[in-house]
Amino acid sequence: MHFSARHGAPYNAVMLPYSTAPIDSHMLTPHPYPAHLIRESRLRDGTAVTLRPIRPDDAGREARFVRELSDESRYYRFMDHVRDLSPSVLAHFTQIDYHDHMALVATTQAGAELLQIGVARYVVDVDSPLHAEFAVAIADAWQNRGVGARLMAHLITAAQARGLTLLFSDVLSGNRKMLSLMNKLGFIMTHDDASTATAVIRAELAINARVK
Repeated sequence: MHFSARHGAPYNAVMLPYSTAPIDSHMLTPHPYPAHLIRESRLRDGTAVTLRPIRPDDAGREARFVRELSDESRYYRFMDHVRDLSPSVLAHFTQIDYHDHMALVATTQAGAELLQIGVARYVVDVDSPLHAEFAVAIADAWQNRGVGARLMAHLITAAQARGLTLLFSDVLSGNRKMLSLMNKLGFIMTHDDASTATAVIRAELAINARVK
């Protein structure tokens, strides 16, 4: 279950591996860690999961999370078969400002080890400051267990509190799990006529009203 965008903007923070443009300086000024966004949850099978904003010390977990995704899952997330994130990309994904760039991770305890099992993020569109592009990915072994729905609902709530009015992204048409989730969350789906290389569907959610 993976969802991401690649719409040709000159700087695409959600899809940073495809960008060579410098990061805007305002994105490097962190806000205080938003501890109020930490949530404890239980999946349908009773597994305890923590949803929280990502931290710089999550870099190792984020790197492992991406590395252990299946080829299909990495392709759905990055629209490429990237396997290892570079140090600069890891820093960008984990050292965020919690304002224009928000990322929420889902973690669970596996014995003595803390595992990252999902991540959802939004990045404010520099050309439309009330809109944000988003992406979400769930570890293969944890798909179809409610992790993605919980992460997305929490991300939408955070975006509402931030004052954003629209979340958007593009999904490959073959990614049926994500299309189903976006439909359940109330996203409007349209075909991206500008996409010629792959079949891409645009998903948008107006968030001036609460998600259903």
